[in-house]
Amino acid sequence: MNILICVDLEGIHGVVGERYQTLTHSCDYKTACEGAVFEINTVARALFDKGAEHVYVWDNHGGGGNIDTSLLDKRITPVSHRGYLYRGDFAKALSLSGVIFLGYHAKEGTPMGVLAHTFSSVGIQYVKLGGTPIGELFVDTHIFADLGVKALLHAGDDISCNELKGICPDAVCVVTKRGRGRNNAHLRERGEVLDELYSATCASLSLLDKPVALAFPDTPQTLEVRYTRAERAEDIMRKAGELGIPARWGEDTHILLFEVTSAKQIPSLL
Repeated sequence: MNILICVDLEGIHGVVGERYQTLTHSCDYKTACEGAVFEINTVARALFDKGAEHVYVWDNHGGGGNIDTSLLDKRITPVSHRGYLYRGDFAKALSLSGVIFLGYHAKEGTPMGVLAHTFSSVGIQYVKLGGTPIGELFVDTHIFADLGVKALLHAGDDISCNELKGICPDAVCVVTKRGRGRNNAHLRERGEVLDELYSATCASLSLLDKPVALAFPDTPQTLEVRYTRAERAEDIMRKAGELGIPARWGEDTHILLFEVTSAKQIPSLL
């Protein structure tokens, strides 16, 4: 049994950030990095107690490099997405049984979602697939589903947990805090969260016996992205051409529409 722990930071316990700041530039960044270590180690302990052979951790907040790996359980193997053309491509060689998400957040524009955004709160105003807004949980669950890897568990605010349930109804969720706004939340007690996270991780492994039911549509899908800066849209238009992804302009110079055939193409256009 090989399990990958995917780690973002906004949904980590104790984190609400600051107004007009990204998490990385807020007073909560240190709290997020330290809290992530507690959550990662708790999940890893549960997995190893249940017989996991390998537990990998992927720090994917920003460009990675947020987690002090010296503080992690020594049995954990860190992995990186750097050097790969598409997000998640590193996982092909890991023979994964399942994936666990820690610290993810709700998609951009979600009411009451703590630090809600989609890949970039500064550069992206919305991302829609087939006219429906999507976020990072949608993208990453589909990337791994396309590799035959099932989403087992997510720990984050209640808003992001509800979002994941809409994508993967059988996934187990642990609420670390209850969203009251972009930079406001009711925080649960850390020890209570970690105890529940351990138990939920153990329980989530029963999902490994079920098939991966999630799949990206067979036909090309229209991805619509509104960029904050028109210059960024111009750069991405050129990049889409280099990647061979069909693209056209939307109703103004901030909007691009692409025809995508897999979830892993989406982050490269953001």
